[in-house]
Amino acid sequence: INDTLFADFVQSYTEVQTHVKIDPDTGTVASGALWTTEYLPAESLLYVNVFLEEDLEFSLPSSLWLGGDITTGKGLVKVVEVRG
Repeated sequence: INDTLFADFVQSYTEVQTHVKIDPDTGTVASGALWTTEYLPAESLLYVNVFLEEDLEFSLPSSLWLGGDITTGKGLVKVVEVRG
């Protein structure tokens, strides 16, 4: 797709969540603890080509984590092997 259409998809369909860290002693926002996280829509399809030597044994996991938000439950993806 062209750059304009891609920019529209990113701006319209990427979930953006703003987070703050609260200092437990003061009950206020900790210094420098404001950040945003961007997520792909749940229905997103990602793909990768994997090329292996014919005699190499390799199996894909059924799921894996992508990104750094494993503790929030985000980033869990299902892996599906498609052979052409």
